Amino acid sequence: MRRMKMMRNLSTGLILTTLSWFLMLSKAEPSTQADGVPLHPWTFASLQKNESVQPLQDSPSLFDTFTKSEVDTALKAVKNGKAAGADGILPEFLKNLGVKGIAILKPGKAANDASNYRPVSLLSTVYNNNWYLTLNPNKTVAIALHLNNREANRRLELKIGDTPVANSECTRYLGIKIDRALTLKDHIEAMKKKLKTRNNIIAKQTGTSWGSNAEVLRTSTLALVYSVAEYCVPVWSRSAYCKKIDIELNKSMRIISGTVRTTQTQWLPVLSNIIPPELRRLMKAYQEVTKVMNNPELPLYNDIISHPQKRLKSRHPIWDLTFPKESIPEVWKNHWKHSGVQNSTLITDPMMRVLGFNLPRHLWTALNRARTNQGRSKSLLYKWGMTNSPLCACGAEQTIQHIIEECPNTKFNGGIARLHKAEEDAVTWINNLEFRL
Repeated sequence: MRRMKMMRNLSTGLILTTLSWFLMLSKAEPSTQADGVPLHPWTFASLQKNESVQPLQDSPSLFDTFTKSEVDTALKAVKNGKAAGADGILPEFLKNLGVKGIAILKPGKAANDASNYRPVSLLSTVYNNNWYLTLNPNKTVAIALHLNNREANRRLELKIGDTPVANSECTRYLGIKIDRALTLKDHIEAMKKKLKTRNNIIAKQTGTSWGSNAEVLRTSTLALVYSVAEYCVPVWSRSAYCKKIDIELNKSMRIISGTVRTTQTQWLPVLSNIIPPELRRLMKAYQEVTKVMNNPELPLYNDIISHPQKRLKSRHPIWDLTFPKESIPEVWKNHWKHSGVQNSTLITDPMMRVLGFNLPRHLWTALNRARTNQGRSKSLLYKWGMTNSPLCACGAEQTIQHIIEECPNTKFNGGIARLHKAEEDAVTWINNLEFRL
């Protein structure tokens, strides 16, 4: 787990550094932020742990006697799964990392001449002449980053020796798909498909005797779904297509809580006991900025402090974020207080796990549908085209509120406020209903 965490942190840092290089190549004059990026003392203990990174001291004499064959032999002998050294680079990176070549056409130059391009190589710093490592043309691609749609189909004629370099409209670097306009749309679309597949696995779990408990579903969702949804999240969290990920995460929380699709989305994180996706992404971005600001020797430090001017209003770089002064629980509590959702007064603190979390699946889902006022009532079934009449047996319109507080045949003593407590009489009332909510 420690190695996996180290790989994710290294991947995020390298990708953010690369994207910041693209911005520095623009024509805009850099502007210096005198006070730096304001950091706020959030109360999460995990945000307060800052690991210091010591810069490596280069010694040219270490490489004087190395030959290409010695380096090749050493790389082949290294076993996978070994811990990274002081540079934080894993053996798998050295053995498998290819090269991503990106070329930016210089203003006013002919596009058919390779010398007229400004190259940016997405290449680990260990690949240099001192190590005598040669580029593998089969693992090398070229992509031109630009915002001009007229140049979208232009191909770069680059070679490594006599071998031409393949062109790519969208290349993958450390698990992130980078497109020519840096919208990250392709990456988010691919991630959405992954999340959809994993949601199907979680949904299958609800039909088992061992995996239908809300606690088991929540743990499985965090491990299978959120681990994918939050990979390198500081890189793509400000993309215009980020909402596509929220759609799949909302499906995950509906599976945990057993609520229907018409349930207001503000209820889903509360019932699932998971911080809302947008706040989790903000927390990850704060962690990344805090790490960079506490390590001035990192290349990304100067890119944040002396960042270029923003050219497009639609882009929101990481240095453009505003972090709240309150802790994440306080921010979520304020959002919930002013959300205006139905029956919001039942919950005073959204961070607290709701009552009945460990009840059997059919009781847990019935309670949540009663809390959200969205379930299999005749009123909603009629709107969904699943019944011919919205009326209850007593003659009134049958809503969830009517079933719990008004209908003489099904009325629960104490109403929704008492039913929310999930006490023994509430469980008995749900079991005695002639229909499922």
